[in-house]
Amino acid sequence: MTFWVKLPVLLVLGCCVACQRHARELPIPLQVSVTTEDLSAVSGATLSLDGKVLGNTDHSGELMLSLSKPEGTVVQLTLQCPKGFRNVDPSLKLALRRLQPLDPKPLANRRAAASLRTRFFCEPTERSTLLVVNTSGAPALGVWVDGVLRATTNDQGIAHVLLQAATGTSFQVLLETGSNSVLIPARPMRPVLVGEVDDIVVFDQDFKSAKSPSRQRQKAKIPYRID
Repeated sequence: MTFWVKLPVLLVLGCCVACQRHARELPIPLQVSVTTEDLSAVSGATLSLDGKVLGNTDHSGELMLSLSKPEGTVVQLTLQCPKGFRNVDPSLKLALRRLQPLDPKPLANRRAAASLRTRFFCEPTERSTLLVVNTSGAPALGVWVDGVLRATTNDQGIAHVLLQAATGTSFQVLLETGSNSVLIPARPMRPVLVGEVDDIVVFDQDFKSAKSPSRQRQKAKIPYRID
């Protein structure tokens, strides 16, 4: 008699334990954002968990996931930045928690509102440096970068060159004055260093006009009279 009384109780308790375990392992929404340090979105980044690819970030740098793990589980997420970017922190540990929205929201936003959120950072392997050449009105001067003609100054003596290279790269910039031999200094040169952020570098160069030697000699031969 006692056996038949205890058996239903054990079955009920077993069912309760199974139900609790199932409830604890309900999918946990996770929203992952991947940006640069200036918060520009990075698309095409690959997120993995235990060697298994979970997905790639979209054009807004976001990836929505649903992880079926017991609440409180600590997972290690690994990120592979896309080509042209490098990892700042390739992996991070995250304790999974189910969140509940504090106020009702439209169905489309409900999942995002209740999602656990985390962020990764990717930094560009190359930086853009806009070189602005200002010669204070000297036109038609060639702007040479590492021996390659990249631009020519306009009628106002201004030229623009976009340089893209890895941080720390140095370029040699030369202004070719051969088309205007009366300008001093002749063929000025200056290094330009690519920094850790996108930047604008101004190459200001003032020229002086040299007097023509032939004119100087002609002036010296002009006779004069002393009374």
